[in-house]
Amino acid sequence: MTSVSSPDPTITKLCSQFDENLKIPVESKRYIEALDLLFQNTYKETNSQIEQILTRSYQDHSETRQHLQKLINKNVSKALNLFETLSTQTVHVLIGSFPNSKQSILLLSELQTRIHYGEDTHSKYLLSCILQLLNKYGNEYIWGDVSFLIKAICFRMNEPEFKSIGLIVFSQLNKLFPNEFKDRVLTLVDALITEVGADVGNDPVTIIINMLTKLYPVMPTLCSDIFLGKGLDDIFQERIKETGPTGFGDEDFIKNLLRLLSIGCIDENVRTYISENYMPVLEQSLKDPRFRPYSCLVLIKTWSFSKLNNVTINDLTTILLRSFLNEEEKVVEVDKNESTSTTPFESEEEEEKISIVIEGLAYLTLKPSIRILLRAHQIFCQKMVDLLSDLQGFKKNKNKNKNKNKNKNKNKNEETEANLLTNREVGDSIIYGILAILANMSESPNDKSSGGSMDHKSIRDLKTYSELKNPKDTEEGSATKENLDDVIRFNKLYLFDSELLSNLKTKLGKLSPNSRQQYIRIIYNVTRNRCCIQKCIMHGCTTAILEYLTNKKTRVEPIRILALRALTKMLVYTDPSLIFKKYSPLNAIPFLFELLGPSSSSTGSPLFSDDVVTVVDSYESLLALTNLASTPNSDGEDVCKQLVTDHSYWNTIENLILDENILLQRSTLELVSNLMSHPLPIAAKFFNFENPQSLRNFNILVKLLQLDDIQSQRAVAAIFANISSTIPFIAQELLKKDELISTAIDVFIEQLDDTELKQRFIMFFCSIFEFLPTNESSNDDGDEVNGIGIKSIPLLTKNLELKQAFERIVEVNDMDMEYIDALQSMLTKFDV
Repeated sequence: MTSVSSPDPTITKLCSQFDENLKIPVESKRYIEALDLLFQNTYKETNSQIEQILTRSYQDHSETRQHLQKLINKNVSKALNLFETLSTQTVHVLIGSFPNSKQSILLLSELQTRIHYGEDTHSKYLLSCILQLLNKYGNEYIWGDVSFLIKAICFRMNEPEFKSIGLIVFSQLNKLFPNEFKDRVLTLVDALITEVGADVGNDPVTIIINMLTKLYPVMPTLCSDIFLGKGLDDIFQERIKETGPTGFGDEDFIKNLLRLLSIGCIDENVRTYISENYMPVLEQSLKDPRFRPYSCLVLIKTWSFSKLNNVTINDLTTILLRSFLNEEEKVVEVDKNESTSTTPFESEEEEEKISIVIEGLAYLTLKPSIRILLRAHQIFCQKMVDLLSDLQGFKKNKNKNKNKNKNKNKNKNEETEANLLTNREVGDSIIYGILAILANMSESPNDKSSGGSMDHKSIRDLKTYSELKNPKDTEEGSATKENLDDVIRFNKLYLFDSELLSNLKTKLGKLSPNSRQQYIRIIYNVTRNRCCIQKCIMHGCTTAILEYLTNKKTRVEPIRILALRALTKMLVYTDPSLIFKKYSPLNAIPFLFELLGPSSSSTGSPLFSDDVVTVVDSYESLLALTNLASTPNSDGEDVCKQLVTDHSYWNTIENLILDENILLQRSTLELVSNLMSHPLPIAAKFFNFENPQSLRNFNILVKLLQLDDIQSQRAVAAIFANISSTIPFIAQELLKKDELISTAIDVFIEQLDDTELKQRFIMFFCSIFEFLPTNESSNDDGDEVNGIGIKSIPLLTKNLELKQAFERIVEVNDMDMEYIDALQSMLTKFDV
């Protein structure tokens, strides 16, 4: 709100003082003078100046706050005239000027009048005031104070701001007055049904349909009760017959009804009712190009293909494809010269049509046969990817334009924002739908973890419903075999070559939560095929996964398990030094431990139970940790230190060493073996013999040398070989451990046929033989020789079987020379 006249110097000077950040506070009387001028209805100041005066007066001095409250309460209507032209950031100032619920009734009454008559153009501000009043005083209001909102908002639900903020207001009312809210809505609908045919005012049927369509996503149970209640369906069916000779003369009514039927399918009872009572109408409407996409979507969402008489699921797919590719007859011609849309679409009608098509295909691609069909349709695939890129660019440009013009006329900006609100929601739904399609089509035929409970709720519910209702369809779907090469080719062309994955990674923070989950599904799908993992990493997917997992809001999302599985695959099959450019490998450790049990992760995720995390998940997590620990540079050492020094992590590792599952025990022992590549941190956990826990762990390792699983034996032998060859004083201490020496000799002799195990034992023996005395320095009379207990010496030097085993290996000469040389050196120390 601006004026040709110059701003009052009192206000201009005060605003300039605010900007100067003076050390001496501005006197309160200066604020009061400015406030008095503002409330004299002679606005010459810019909105930013007015907002600054009001906000600072509310915040800076108790005296100025009281004066502002006095001015507002003196004439609430005049105050609202001033405030409603400003940004919603001033709502708290207005609401805060009513110190209790009793006084706020004055404002509530004024808001009621303005919303009821509908002449006030500042709907967003008015509804924002309502919402803050409910949040602040809702528990003190009685139902009669706020009941007017039901009718007022329902009758204007088609207006974008009433749809968005109005739904939040309804949610708050339902929370504060659940019984009264439901009764009032039902009473309103009954009254509207009674008015049908009276030809008075707005069409009550249209009001009911619009109201239910907008309310369904947030209050499905209430809306389903209304939809299935007495009388309403009869009115719908009668209106269909009355609309013209073909039954489809009233275009607006038919489209609105089809929208309602579509969204009503989120409820199973409504879905069943539609499939039993509306199938003929829906099939008939497929013949009219004006309604074809709408009715097609409803038929798909009922998932009752067996009830179709003249249409098949492939026909529905073809209809949507032709509509998407603009291969059907034009219904509405758009003058491109007059179009002011900044979206990739020529009109709002086209945008809605594309949204419907994408939603329908998102459902259809749950079926393998449709995925096969669409992957082969290169024109469709390319246009879908291009549209996603255009929409992402459109959102960026729209925000840029909005910021650029934010200081223009306020009324014009609010009108523009209101007009774009619905388009923004539709655009987001298209982005989500395309990502859902890509997630379905990129799914590996050999993997079924990408779907199920990981889908968006409406898709998940529909899938569950279809499987329960038509088990034959499930069997038929499983019989339709997809070709893995086709999936890999699709992923290469439309996810990698198009740079779609890398582009989406740069916009990860701007994606809606549902779209972000589909993006994670896509990454998961791609990592199921080892040949694609390297490209996945090159396109920034590791970083995207880590950023997703780091976000605390994702801890309760079922899709998180897929992100963790994708991370483990990338870490198992790739050199970590090639992955971690932006992040340290330490960032991945907490997430890998999420797959090792609920108590092992510092994130405290409530999602994971034995039903979700599988043995394979834990196994691959251990492989990933092993790979990280093997990194040769300082990153590997940092990983080893982190695993050993963090109590939660190490406690998990200790437990897994004794796990009953052979696979998990083996991979844990291999992890510990790899931790020996940076031996100092890990040595204290097994070889500090003065520490009871360390001694316990050492004794466990000795016993584990005799495991039945040969690979586990190799890992344990490698632990002893690595530690003895890298830290000499530990090797000397090990020479004193009779049980270790005896067990190692027995296993070595019994399993000479296993080359890898044999190599590890030779390394171990070679390291401890270094500390054996020569024959000349042996002393049978003393307790120790060179600090070594005499009992351990005969176990080695006087062991004929061990000597013969060494000689046999040298004679066969089937090992590398370094091992042969080591054996020959040890043979010189035998005294038998």
